[in-house]
Amino acid sequence: MTHSKQRYRKLLVAFVCTLSATASLAIVSQVWLQRMMRGQSPSASAVNIAGRQRMLSQRISLLAKFYREGNLATKPELLKLVSQMESSHEALLQGNADLNLKHQLSPALQQLYFEDPHRLDQRTRAYLEAVRTLLHSSSERERNAVYRQIEYTARSSLLPHLDRAVAMFEHEATQSIDTFTQTQLLIDGLLLLILILQALFIFRPLVRTAKLEQQLQKAKAELETRVQRRTQQLQTANQSLRHIQERLELAIESSDAGWWHWQVQTGELEWSPSYIQMFGFEEGELQANYDTWKSLVHPEDMVWIQEKLDAHLQDSSGPYAFDYRMQTKSGEWKWISNLGKVVERDKQGQPLRMAGMHIDVSDRKQSEVKLHQINAELQVAKEAADTASRAKSEFLANMSHELRTPMNAVIGMTGLLARTSLTPQQKDFVDTIRGSGDALLNLINDILDFSKIEAGKLEFEEQPFNLKLCIENALKLFAPKAFEKNLELAYLVEPDLPCGIIGDVTRLRQVLVNLLSNAVKFTETGEVVVQVKEVTDESALNSDLSSSAQADHHLLQFSVKDTGIGIPPDRMHRLFQSFSQVDTSTTRKFGGTGLGLAISKRLCELMGGQIWVESDLGVGTTFSFTISVKAATTIEHFPDLDLQELAGKRLLIVDDNLTNRKILTLLAETWQMRSYAASGGPEALELLQQDSNFDLAVVDMQMPDMDGVTLAKQIHELALEPDIPLIMFSSLGVEAVSTATGKSYFSALLNKPIQEAQLGAAMVRAIADQPHKINPTAEPSPALPNPNLQSLRILLAEDVVVNQKVALLILKQLGYEADVANNGLEVLAALHRQSYDVVLMDVQMPEMDGLTAARQIQESGALETRPYVIALTANAMQGDREKCLEAGMQDYVSKPIRSEELKLALERYIAKGN
Repeated sequence: MTHSKQRYRKLLVAFVCTLSATASLAIVSQVWLQRMMRGQSPSASAVNIAGRQRMLSQRISLLAKFYREGNLATKPELLKLVSQMESSHEALLQGNADLNLKHQLSPALQQLYFEDPHRLDQRTRAYLEAVRTLLHSSSERERNAVYRQIEYTARSSLLPHLDRAVAMFEHEATQSIDTFTQTQLLIDGLLLLILILQALFIFRPLVRTAKLEQQLQKAKAELETRVQRRTQQLQTANQSLRHIQERLELAIESSDAGWWHWQVQTGELEWSPSYIQMFGFEEGELQANYDTWKSLVHPEDMVWIQEKLDAHLQDSSGPYAFDYRMQTKSGEWKWISNLGKVVERDKQGQPLRMAGMHIDVSDRKQSEVKLHQINAELQVAKEAADTASRAKSEFLANMSHELRTPMNAVIGMTGLLARTSLTPQQKDFVDTIRGSGDALLNLINDILDFSKIEAGKLEFEEQPFNLKLCIENALKLFAPKAFEKNLELAYLVEPDLPCGIIGDVTRLRQVLVNLLSNAVKFTETGEVVVQVKEVTDESALNSDLSSSAQADHHLLQFSVKDTGIGIPPDRMHRLFQSFSQVDTSTTRKFGGTGLGLAISKRLCELMGGQIWVESDLGVGTTFSFTISVKAATTIEHFPDLDLQELAGKRLLIVDDNLTNRKILTLLAETWQMRSYAASGGPEALELLQQDSNFDLAVVDMQMPDMDGVTLAKQIHELALEPDIPLIMFSSLGVEAVSTATGKSYFSALLNKPIQEAQLGAAMVRAIADQPHKINPTAEPSPALPNPNLQSLRILLAEDVVVNQKVALLILKQLGYEADVANNGLEVLAALHRQSYDVVLMDVQMPEMDGLTAARQIQESGALETRPYVIALTANAMQGDREKCLEAGMQDYVSKPIRSEELKLALERYIAKGN
C-alpha cells in the first residue's frame, strides 16, 4: 500500500513538471513566432512598393504621351509621379524605416539593380531623367524625340526588369512565409508529441493507479460485507445443520431404517441401534463384522449380491441399490432395501470404506406380490373382455347377415313388384312396404354404426369427391317430404371453397342426412338451409400444424339451419347422447332411436372436427359441425359444361324466399352475370316495364299473390323484344304446370332444391336459344335391360331360396340369365363342368363359405380361365370388404341387393374386360 502511494506521488510530480515545461515551451514558441511574424512585414512592404513602382512607370508613360501631344496641363502631375517613383526607388535601394523597408537587398536583387548588363537602377534613373528632359523641351520635335526614347526605354528594358523585381520581392516574401509556417508546424508537432508522451507515460498510469486505488477500496469494502454475510450464513447453516441432524436421527430412530459403515480392508462394521433392532437383536448381541452380516443374508440372494458388491468396489462412480432378504432373530425373513457407496479409497484406488442405509421394505414387497396377483387377474379379465369383444363383433356380423337376409327379400321383391303393372292401391301398399323396409334398414345401419364406433372398428375412406354434389344428393332425399310440408330446401356454399375435397363422402352424407332428417321432421313452416364455409384461418391460431401442413389443410364448417320448433334450454344437454331424445314422454309426437346425433358427433370427431347446436325456442335451430379435409384438384365444377357464355348476361331472379334469392345471386356472381332480384310477380313485372333488357329469368313456382305460371303468362303478354327465356323452379317439378300451354312459357322446368350443375346447364341451353325441358329430379328409373351389354355367363352362389329368387329376377330385368349353386362346393363343381364369366358369391353358406371357395378358385390350377368373383354379403363390420378382396374376389356388393348397384358391378367387369 505504501509503495503504491509513493509511486502515485512520483507520477503526480512528474506530471506537474512535464505540464509546466510544456507550457513554458509553448510560451517561448509563441514569442519567437511573433517576432518572426514581425519580420515578414518588410518583405510584404517591399513587394507592395515594387509593384507600385511598375504602376507609376505606366502612368508616367501615359501622361508623357499626353504631354507630347500638347496637353501641357499634365506637367504638374508628371513631376509629382516622377518624384514619387524616384523616392520609391531610393527606398527600395537604401531602406526606409517609415515604409517598414529593410536597409539591404538580397544578393539576387542586388545583382538585378546594380550588376546585370541592364542594371535596373541605371535604367530607372535614365527613365526618370528622360521624363524630366521631356518636361523642359521647348519644341515639338524635341518632345517627340524625347518621348520616343521614354517609350522605348519603358517597353524594352524598364517594365520587364520591374516585373522581375516584383517577382523577386514576392518570391522572397513567399519563402519567408513558408519558413515561418514550417517552423510553426514543427513547434506545434513538438508540443503535441510532448503531450502524447505525457499522456502515455505519465497521465494514463496516474489515472490507472487512481482507478485501481478506488477499485481496491471498493473491493475491500465488498469483501468485508461478504465476509460478514458469509459469517451470518455459516452460523445459520450450522444451526440448520444441527436441526437437520437432529431430525434425521429422530427420523431414522422412528422409521424402519438404519445406517452402517464398513471398513472394507478389515471387514469391521458399524451399525446404528435401529439397524440391529430391525432384526430383533439387542445391542451387543451381534459381532459387528462382515461375516455376521453375510450369515444373515438369504443364501439364494448372497450369490448375486456378492457379484454386485464386487462390481461396485471396482467401479463406484455412483451408489448402488438393490433389495434382498435377511433373517431376523426369530428366524423370519425380512425384505431389505440396501443403498450404499464407496466413500473413501487409498492412493492406489483401492476401497477403504463404504457407507449406506438399510430400509425395511417387507410391506412394500407384500404389496407388490398382491399387485402382481391383481395384474394377473386383470390380464385374465382383459383376455375375457377381448374374447367377449370378439364374440360381440362376430355376433354383430351374424346379426347383420341374419337381419339383412330377410331385408334383401323385402326390399328386393318390393322393388321388383313396383316395376310391374299395379293398381294405385297396390302401388301404395308396395310403396308402404318399401318405405318401411328402408326405414328398418336405416335403423339396422344406425345400430351397426354405433356398435362399430363403440368397438373402435369404424373405418374411413380417403377419396376425392364433389362437395356440392354430395350436399345436393343429401337434399334430394328430403325433397318430397319438404314439398308435403311446403318447406324451402336450399344450400349455400362459399364461392372460394374448393369444388373437390378428399375424404369419406359416405360418412359426410350420413351426417348431413341425419341433421336434415331432424330439421325437416321438426319444421312445419319456413325453410331448411345448408351452409358451408371455410374456417381454416380461425383454427390455425390454435393449431400445432406446421406451415407446410396448414397450406394443404382445410377446415370446413357445415351448418344446417331450420325455422322449426327449437329446443328448450333445459333439454340441450340430452343432445348427442346415445339412446337419448329431447322428448322422452310416452305422448311424444316425434319418434326415433336417439342414435342419429350420437353417431354424427362421433363421425365428426373422427373426421377431425366437432359438432354443436344453437337454438331459440319457437324460432329455429342451427346444427353446425366441422371436418378436416384436403382439396382435390382432380374434381372440376362442370367438366362438360362451358359457362363462359353466361359471362356479362343480365339475369332476373323472382322468388319470394330471401335465402333462394341470395343463393341465386351468389351463383350469378360466380358465373360473372349481372343479377337483379324481385321478391314477387308484381315487382318483377314493374321491373320489366322499366327495363326489359334481360337475357334470362329464373322464376319460382310457389309464390304468394302470383304464382310462377301466372307471372310467365303476363311476361309473355308484354311481348318483349327479344323474348326473355324463362326457367322455373318448383318443388313439384313438371307436375307444377298442369297444361301444355303453361309448359310452353318456360325453357326449362327444374326441381328444388337448387342444383348448381343442373341450373348452369339449363341457363347455357336457354342463352344458346336451344330450349330443352329438363325433367325434374325423381326416384331413379327402373333398371332396364341394356341391349348393348354383351351376354355374360353368370353363376349365382346363394343358399337362401328367397335371395336366389330376388337375385335371379334382378338379373333378368338387367337382361341376364344365371345358374344357381347352393354352397361353395357346388360352385367348384360347376366351374369344373363349364366356365363362367362372373360368379356372384354369397359369403356365408353351409358346407363351404364364399371366402373359402374364392381362395380355392384362385389356387386351383385346373381351371383354365378363372371367373370374375363378386361378393354378395350382408356383413357390415369393418374389414368385411377387405376379407373378400384378400380371398381373391374382385368386387363387392352389399345386401340388400339393389339393381343399380349390381348393374354397376357388372359394368365394371365389362369395362375391365374391354
